[in-house]
Amino acid sequence: MNSEKMHCALMKKCQKYDVITFDVFDTLLKRDVMSPTDVFCLIEQEFDQKHGIKSGFAEKRIYTEYTLRKANSLREVTLDEIYEAIDYSKAQRQELKTLELATEKGLLHANYPLKYVFDYCIAQKKKVFLISDMYLPVSFLKEILKDAGFAGYQKFYLSCEYRKTKLTGELFRVFLQEERIKRDSVLHIGDSICADVLGSFRAGIKCFHIPKNTHNTLYMPLPEDSSALSKRCLYAFINSRECRCTIRSEQLGYELLGPLIYGYCVQLHNHPKRKGRKVWLSARDMYLFEKAYKLLYPEDDFEYIYLSRKSLRPIYSDAVGDLAKSGEAFPDKEYTLSQVIGYMGYELEDANISKLCNLEGKKYQGRSLGDYPEVRKALDSPIIVKKEAELAAVGKQYLDKHGLFSEPLLLADIGWHGTTQLLLEKIREKSSQMPPIIGYYLGCCQGTSKRIGKDTYGTWLFDEEDNRPFMRGIVLLESMILAPHGSTVRFEKEGSSVVPIFAEAESVPNTILEMQQGAMSFITDFKKSLLSNAITVHAETVCAGFEKLEMAPKNEELEYIGELDYENFYQTKIASPKKFRYYLIHWKALKDDFMYAGWRTGFMYRLFKLRLPYGKIYDLGRWGWKKIKKYDSEKLEV
Repeated sequence: MNSEKMHCALMKKCQKYDVITFDVFDTLLKRDVMSPTDVFCLIEQEFDQKHGIKSGFAEKRIYTEYTLRKANSLREVTLDEIYEAIDYSKAQRQELKTLELATEKGLLHANYPLKYVFDYCIAQKKKVFLISDMYLPVSFLKEILKDAGFAGYQKFYLSCEYRKTKLTGELFRVFLQEERIKRDSVLHIGDSICADVLGSFRAGIKCFHIPKNTHNTLYMPLPEDSSALSKRCLYAFINSRECRCTIRSEQLGYELLGPLIYGYCVQLHNHPKRKGRKVWLSARDMYLFEKAYKLLYPEDDFEYIYLSRKSLRPIYSDAVGDLAKSGEAFPDKEYTLSQVIGYMGYELEDANISKLCNLEGKKYQGRSLGDYPEVRKALDSPIIVKKEAELAAVGKQYLDKHGLFSEPLLLADIGWHGTTQLLLEKIREKSSQMPPIIGYYLGCCQGTSKRIGKDTYGTWLFDEEDNRPFMRGIVLLESMILAPHGSTVRFEKEGSSVVPIFAEAESVPNTILEMQQGAMSFITDFKKSLLSNAITVHAETVCAGFEKLEMAPKNEELEYIGELDYENFYQTKIASPKKFRYYLIHWKALKDDFMYAGWRTGFMYRLFKLRLPYGKIYDLGRWGWKKIKKYDSEKLEV
């Protein structure tokens, strides 16, 4: 039974009873940890960091409670008794006890599906009681419940107050006796087989059992018990909170995109070279990152800067004194001459250019345009030379106004090849005595260090030596962070100011807006959480979920993500194959559609329909193809 059906069944069951009793921990309230003992690990971590010691608190705290319970098996222990028995000085015991209460308060929150059931029972005029086995003080728990929105219940029966437990059935019997309620009019709701199901049975009360742990995430893997504390806590935080996302794409944004953006922003803020530098978050891929950074670190010196390779291209070629060097700003692919001219933003008006561009069969390596005489001849067109000089002059003013030539800079960008950093560094090389620009990226592909130097950039998710499956899902990430404005194509004078001019903006699909809303909801929630100062969002954890989406997507994501627009010289879809029978006749079209698909694993899933490991099949195919090419190359050399 899935979670939604279970809660509908529970509410239907509640209609048959006049009195409803709820367990509290893991029923009405959830902690942002996978195991209750993780609370003690967080306390130990904070205590040890503060005092610079290794206290061993978690182990001692667990052992002390265990020995007390063993010695008092028929009654509940209290928090005071635990701390009176634990092996620390009086001052340390008091500090640790205060810290435990503060940590519990920071981790506890409403279990949202059960909060809905609770509110339903109150609205239906049911008599609602709380019955829980717990050592924490009742006044403390009532305050937590009030903050979580639980109101209207009759009374709270807590084991450490009555010195009786649910497990033996005694606490249930006390409740029945004090309230003078018939047991057959009561339904108890709880998660523990022993304390709730067996304990209520011993008292003759019916029980509706809810599972203690449910795996709610779509792609974020369930961590092993031996996993790092940070990984376990992050999973628990997301797993218990994303059920508030009513739309699947919003849930995807909450569990995958939100932690990625949050983790990157934290690393950017903590970058060892950030202090003394202005942070440029480069449009438009950093649109959502800038919103998050502003929320997290409003006091930092940062700016959302409108840049693109296309807008920097004329400024760069002017700075290096060679228009043919424009190709450095191109994506690393082959182009026809008409594509070169078109990418630079020109029409084929000049007769010489038009004549040269009729050579459509020939292709040129974008970043080596200066090696081809016919390309140089085309770029010598008076129309292009004049316009390029004008674009460079205005663009340089924009960059100057925003501090390129006068301030040390830390460039924050999505990454991949470091081209924007290369162009900016060359532009200001002869005009400024500023230290080199430092880049900080999500990831970079092979050849980046050769282009911009190993010591001038850093990455968070992956680098050129790290062949992660995440790298093959880059297009998925780029589609999720789509900005509502178009790419910057050039700069123009507007009165006394210089402003960016944008290409026509794509309409951002509702599914992407919902993902982005989910991402910002996570960042807002996590910022308020005690965990934001206690754990680290690791790149490995973030990548694991994205890699699962990339390599083993569910049908829902295949449908709505596969149909998103994707531009690769011509407009196509990320992963939208034609019918299989079409390719049986037009097999060449299969090769073209597959090569131009932004998400090839998704393309294979949607084409063949079978749940096979297409990610691994694709990897094997790429490996084999490389081996064949290498063999053919060696054979030619011989």
